[in-house]
Formats: sequence, structure tokens, C-alpha cells
Amino acid sequence: MATQQELWDGYSRLSTRLVNGTGEKLGNAFRNLGSWRDEDYQRFLKLADNTVSGAKLQAAKLQTGYYSEMAKIIDEPFKAVPMSQIDLSTPALRNGVTSAEVYRRPFVEVYTALAQGKQMTDAIEAGARRMTSIASTDVQLARREAGLQNRQNNERIVGYRRVLTGSENCALCYVASTQRYTKSDLLPIHPGCDCGEMPIYGTKDPGQVLDQYNLDKIHEAVDQRFGVSSRDARTAIDYRDIKVQQHGELGPVLTVRGQKFTTLGTEIGPILESGQFYLDEAIEVQYGPRAKRLAEDVYTSARGSEPAITEAMENIASANNAELSGLKFRLKTKDSLARKIAKDAEEKGISLSRAASEIGDSVRFTMVSTPANYARTVTDTLDDFRAQGFEVVKVKNYWLKDNGYMGMNVNMRSPDGQKLELQFHTPQSLKVKDPSHKLYDESRKLPDGPEKDRLVEESRKLWRDVVIPGGLDGIGIPTFQ
Repeated sequence: MATQQELWDGYSRLSTRLVNGTGEKLGNAFRNLGSWRDEDYQRFLKLADNTVSGAKLQAAKLQTGYYSEMAKIIDEPFKAVPMSQIDLSTPALRNGVTSAEVYRRPFVEVYTALAQGKQMTDAIEAGARRMTSIASTDVQLARREAGLQNRQNNERIVGYRRVLTGSENCALCYVASTQRYTKSDLLPIHPGCDCGEMPIYGTKDPGQVLDQYNLDKIHEAVDQRFGVSSRDARTAIDYRDIKVQQHGELGPVLTVRGQKFTTLGTEIGPILESGQFYLDEAIEVQYGPRAKRLAEDVYTSARGSEPAITEAMENIASANNAELSGLKFRLKTKDSLARKIAKDAEEKGISLSRAASEIGDSVRFTMVSTPANYARTVTDTLDDFRAQGFEVVKVKNYWLKDNGYMGMNVNMRSPDGQKLELQFHTPQSLKVKDPSHKLYDESRKLPDGPEKDRLVEESRKLWRDVVIPGGLDGIGIPTFQ
């Protein structure tokens, strides 16, 4: 039987892919309409209703199945609540607002942008982004409603906690994950949020703060990382401002005190669609507004392409008897992207824009194979990707004796042009990679001298017992680090 973490990881991947994939599907359909007049809206509404209705029902079933399997793992009784399309209709989830009203908003976005003198392409893109956000939010709402109904139908559930995905979590979600929600509370969401729920079983309320230790650590970590976090309200971020606010259409949303919301005109008022809005100010302080904006652009592009790439990656890995490791880290965070953009621009003496354009691992994967099958896995996997329209740009072979890193790193482009990185490892090399990189990263911060040499040597020493797979001659460019 799977562990609670394994169950959550599997459910999270499926659910997040469904949320993001539905949004991207309708966003792309909107971009490709060809005409955006009133009669086109009527045509599009039927497509939107059919697409989102199916996705919402699937999301609700996934949520119910997750709750049911979680109960089995911890040996608790569970009564599932079947959800119908009527239960998950737009008016039911959006406080009476119809789908006709909701899905017209991207068209209004186009008309408004044109009236403001913007180019047609920019206006269409603004509408498409709005459509993506609306559709994704609808699936989030269905998932959330299914959780509520199943909690209320099971007496042993006394509350629930917010569970982070690990792929992209804003500071609001980190703090909220340490808190208890009552069983009758809808999960507060925000645009781009992919958090989930972990039911709490028992006979009494466990109290508001479930994890005081990590709550304190969050404050300390953000303070150390950005220098702008404080609970005394004297610096840029005050976590006492985190609150749940009732949105007239969407119900409870996770926000910052003082934010204003409207039902019409914007999906969530002034909050950024990126899903990391609460750390945006900190990122800007650390790296500057230009690096922040470029990081957002790179991230948005990566997030849009990721669901299709991940699906292809999982299918090809399965076909080649390989495993994918660290899937929850497949998207580089905006903080990491901004840091890399600023650092590369400074170290290479190039513009921030060029540094952003050269990032090749905003989407990244790790495939693991045994030493005996490794060479064949690499060649067959790359052939499979080429057959599906991916471009294999560069293959770096680090499997060299006494190297400071061992593995195969591949730079690719997906059929829609998204850059991505795929690393091939054996179980042994994967185990060494992180501790070795940590030592190597620490050494880079030091000036030349004995201490730096010691860290480099420790890093290299970890690789000396790693078995080099056979059959790698002629595969990739030999690369020494």
C-alpha cells in the first residue's frame, strides 16, 4: 500500500495537470479563434462549457478518490459523496454567476484593450491569459467543493490542513500550510494555486496552529533569503497581513490585508495571476524589477508548456523502463529564475534580456535507469522524443573518470519551442548529485585558497565510487567539470 506522501504526490501531479491543462487548452483555443465578435463568443461558449464541465467532474472524482484512499492508508472509515455536473455547475461554484457571464469576460478584455489603443495581438493575448485563468480557477473550485462535501459527510474528519505541492508555492501558501482549517471551511485559493488538502481525523479540534516550528522557520528563512521579512511590520513583508477574504463570486480567497476585489472586470482584482504574488515584492528588492519581470515571462511560458511535456516525458520513460525522479521540481521557481537571470547577466557581461533568453532549464526532468540499461535508455529515449517532434539540441556526457559530476545532460526544445533539460542518472549517481552540488556551490562562493580546494576535493571524492555505465562511447559531447 502506498504511503500518505506517495498518495499525495500521485494525486497532486494528476490534479495540477488537470487544472493547468484545462486552462491552457481554452487559452489556446481563444488565441486561435480567428475572430472575436459577439457571434464568435456564442460559438466559443459551447466549447468552453463542454471542456470545463468534463474537467470539473474529473477533478471532483480525483479529489473524492484521494480522500477515499487516504482513509484506507490510515485505517479510517470513509463515505464518498458522488458529485454531479449540476453540483459543479458554474452558478453552483460561483455564487449564482452563469458561465455565459464568466466566459464572456476574456472577450470584453479584448474589446477594452483595443479601445485603449493596444495592438490586436496584444489584446488577444490579454484575453487568452484571462481565459486561461478563468478555466483553471473553475477546475480549482470543483476540486475544492468536492473536498468540502466529502469532509462534511464523514464525522471522523475534524478539519484539514493545506498541503504544498513543492513545485511552486507562494509565501501565503507556506504560512497557511501551518494552520488548521475546520471541516466546513472551503480551501482559500488564489490564481495559480495548486495546493491540496490533507484531512485531519480524530475527536477534537487540534488547534489553529498545527506546525509552530515550521511557521517560525518560514519567517526566518524568508528574512534570511530576502532581508525583507519581519513580523514586526517594519519591513516590506508583514505576515500578520495574511488573511482569508470572502470574494463575492469565488468564496474564500487567500490574500493580503488591504487588497480590493471585484467580481466583474478582473478575475481576482489587482492580484497577479502568477500565483507567487506575495514574494514578488521580495524578488524585486533582491534582483530588481527588470529581472523580476523577465523571470515572470520565462516562468509563464514554461508553465504553459509543462503539462504536455510532462505527459510525453512520463509516457516515454514508461516505454523505456525508466523512472522519473523529482517531478514536483520540474518547474524552476520565479525566485530561482530571477536569481539566475541577474547572476548570469553580471558574470557573463550580457543584458538581462539575453540572460533570460538563454535559460534552458526552466522546465527540467531527471530520468533514472540502471547501469546495465543506461546507454540504451538514453539513445532510445532521445529517438522517441525526436519522433514526437522534440528537437534534441545538445547532449553533454559527463561520464568521465575523476569528473566532478557524472550523468548525461540533454538540452531539448518541445514542439511548441519551449526549452527544457533532461538529465539521465543511475540510482547511484542520483544519490550523489545533491550533496556533491552543495559542496561545489559552497566552494564557488569562496576565494581561491585551501578552504575552497578542500570543498572541491570533497565534492569530487563523492563521485569516485560511482559506477560508470558501459556502452557510452559516441553518445554526447564528453564534458569535464
